[in-house]
Amino acid sequence: MEITAPKSRKICCFTTALLLIAIVIAAVCATLFLTILKPRPPEIIPHRTRLRNVTVALFPEPSLSASLNMTITIKNPNYGDCSYRNASAEVYYRDTPVTALPLQDGAVPARGQIDVVAHTNLDGHKVASSTSFLEDVGTGSLNFTAVAKMPVKVTVLKTFKFHVSVTIRCDMSVKVSDQSYDVLSTCASKLKI
Repeated sequence: MEITAPKSRKICCFTTALLLIAIVIAAVCATLFLTILKPRPPEIIPHRTRLRNVTVALFPEPSLSASLNMTITIKNPNYGDCSYRNASAEVYYRDTPVTALPLQDGAVPARGQIDVVAHTNLDGHKVASSTSFLEDVGTGSLNFTAVAKMPVKVTVLKTFKFHVSVTIRCDMSVKVSDQSYDVLSTCASKLKI
């Protein structure tokens, strides 16, 4: 005679097995998200540039006129595609905004990179009217800061979508001592979830 397990024991074993499988899948997903899929800030690489169409006058009163063509490479270290719209950027001289940089909408593929190009004219009156302008010209360089704020939509595995905010800050030093007007830049980015 064969003894069979009661029906309730089979249901209990089946339920326990399903629960364990669900826990393992949840643990794997959590581990993936917290390690590999965790959003990281982009790497920003500025390209060499210089001010164009520069006119500087120190007498009778200081004045400046110049245009800036800036190119940066944005490298996406994430496993998700990133797209941005309605990004805004401003250039500051001594904490005073001197121009807005128009940024076109764009997308950076997962683990890919793009070049972002911006063209603008500096508000020379705001730069030249600064109390530090003559002192900075005397030291041979003018220091500017460009700050871009980008709302970004991230798509991971073409299924999961979430929004982050990326702030890019570039410190630019314009060499005026030899009138080359070369711009040396360093950039950094921060990501806010």
